[in-house]
Amino acid sequence: MFRARLTYAIVWTLAVAFSGLLVSLASRLVEERRLSALESAKARAAFAADNAETSVNRFLLGIDVLLSSVDPVRDRPGLALKELARSHLAVRDLVIADADGNVLASAMPVTERLGLRLPDGLFASLLQSSSPTLGISQSVESFATSEPVIYFARQLGHGPDAQLVRLAVVPMVHVVASLGAPQEGFTFMLERHDGELIVAAPQHGVPTSSWFSRAPDKVVPDGAADLARSPREGKRAIVASRALVHPGLRVAVSVPQEKALESWLVYRRNVFISATFLGLLVLAGAALVHWTLRRMHLSNHEISSAKQWLDQAISSVPEGILLCDAMDRVVAWNDRYLGFYPWLKTVIGPGIPHEHLIRLSVQHLCASETDEQREALVRQRLAVQGHPGGQFEQHVSEDLIVQVTESRTPAGGTVSVFRDITATERELEAARRAEQMARSANQHFITSIRDELHDGALSLVGLLDRVRQLQPSIIQPSTLDLIHCQAQQVVSGITDLHELHRLQSGVVHVEREPIAIASLIRQAAKHAEQLARVLSVRLDVVCMPSLPRRVVSDSGLLAQLVYSVLRAAVGAAPSGTTLCAIFSHEVGADAMGQPQLRLEMHCNGTDDANKLIHALKEGSKGTGRTSTALRLARRLAQTLDGEVVVIANRDAAAFPKVISMSMRSEAFHADSTELVA
Repeated sequence: MFRARLTYAIVWTLAVAFSGLLVSLASRLVEERRLSALESAKARAAFAADNAETSVNRFLLGIDVLLSSVDPVRDRPGLALKELARSHLAVRDLVIADADGNVLASAMPVTERLGLRLPDGLFASLLQSSSPTLGISQSVESFATSEPVIYFARQLGHGPDAQLVRLAVVPMVHVVASLGAPQEGFTFMLERHDGELIVAAPQHGVPTSSWFSRAPDKVVPDGAADLARSPREGKRAIVASRALVHPGLRVAVSVPQEKALESWLVYRRNVFISATFLGLLVLAGAALVHWTLRRMHLSNHEISSAKQWLDQAISSVPEGILLCDAMDRVVAWNDRYLGFYPWLKTVIGPGIPHEHLIRLSVQHLCASETDEQREALVRQRLAVQGHPGGQFEQHVSEDLIVQVTESRTPAGGTVSVFRDITATERELEAARRAEQMARSANQHFITSIRDELHDGALSLVGLLDRVRQLQPSIIQPSTLDLIHCQAQQVVSGITDLHELHRLQSGVVHVEREPIAIASLIRQAAKHAEQLARVLSVRLDVVCMPSLPRRVVSDSGLLAQLVYSVLRAAVGAAPSGTTLCAIFSHEVGADAMGQPQLRLEMHCNGTDDANKLIHALKEGSKGTGRTSTALRLARRLAQTLDGEVVVIANRDAAAFPKVISMSMRSEAFHADSTELVA
């Protein structure tokens, strides 16, 4: 948690520092651009003031020279004044007046008739001057032309005796034009040395009289531009002033600071918008990094927790566990696995190929084998790993047998489970030996009982035969035959029980050999025919011509099967029943299309057939010699890959079929008449 918080703090510190750096750089760029804009405006103002000084000096010198050419004696009639006035385009009228303002001579007659309204203090300023100089009045409205004009005056003579002045009436527009070509944002001003404004251009729709005068920033104007107050609005402006050749006059150029910084304001807005966007982008990136790191931290925490749970889980499993990914590289294992293979402790690790571990194990376990043999074992083990899902055993040592079970994960990985089955194998081996001993003892016990009962029954049969030979008159022959038959059935029942037990115990082995099938059937049917005669049942055994001459099978089991089927049918048949047992060979009779050796038992009547079927079915469910013979027949048929069924249907021969036996073949000899059963 501390490392995560430290990471978050570093991310946000970097983001804030970068944002601060952006703000600092933007502020520095803006300030540098502002200073650059101010310097550029100052340079332009100084240049404009220099040009205006030249233009105004030329204009004023022209007016001054014109006034100096006026001679009051000569010009009293006014003729010369007219000529002089026409020589200067900017001069509207030339006037000679006295100190009281009376017009003595004028280039325009209307001026002589109407007179002049001179600004207050114009003559006084001329008289107070220590040397002749050019005087300039404020802007006034002319009586003659009703337009704003400026009076330029120069006294005749010098000192208190000078009572006449020469006046040049100049429209203010010409004075304004003398200041220079207008420039956007610049204001050109003609001022006195004390800051009093005479004329300004452009007017901006505001009379010059409404402009306020300002105290000069510099006693001696040097033409350098500086920040000062604007003469029109009193706001901050860049002002450059230069002194004119006429004492007490100077020209000034002013540009408002807002106008000078107009492009800088656009630049500042763009810079701050860009810096703000970048700062927000950095903060958004920091937020995204914070969110991503937090998600990664949570994911890593969950993965770590899951891995801890997985490690704890596989550590708690009593079996050895080895997990590999889809590339067969080791992912996880437990201590139990290393307990089975201790030589892997120094080499195992995440990402190690499983094949490397297999080769080390084979090299350690099969050190005495050749390289080719070990390589074959490695290939065999890799083949098993390539198709997991089974089990195999591995003898690690004399005292350790490991059972390996491998399975695939949905992602393609492999989970290998290693289980110690040494004790289990020993217990299973002991159990198998005990089972074999028990089976042997049981078989010995059953065989002993069979021998005792069989010998006793055979002794009874022999005794009956001797009685029949020595004293035939003691017991009737039919009774002796019945007793003899019953004794033989007891012997057969004992034999059937013993054979059925052997078949169920799995100790009977089928030994196949060529057999003359017809001869075997007739030999087995003799005992059944003898039993049928005693029980008053007629048994006819028919071997069809299709029956092969020889089959390959177990002669003893096949003969016992034939006899058991016939004996079960005879024993269950009612007295007086006629049975017909037909042995045949049918090709393509089973579902596989293979030839079959078949036995079909037919009965001569429906009632007898029904009784026989009922007796056989009841015998299958109960106990008794018939049930034992039928169960033995079915077991023998299964052992020889056949079947015995009790059926009840009527065929075309008018005999109901009551029992059927079929034996499927497995191979043929070259002779097609020889069947392998």
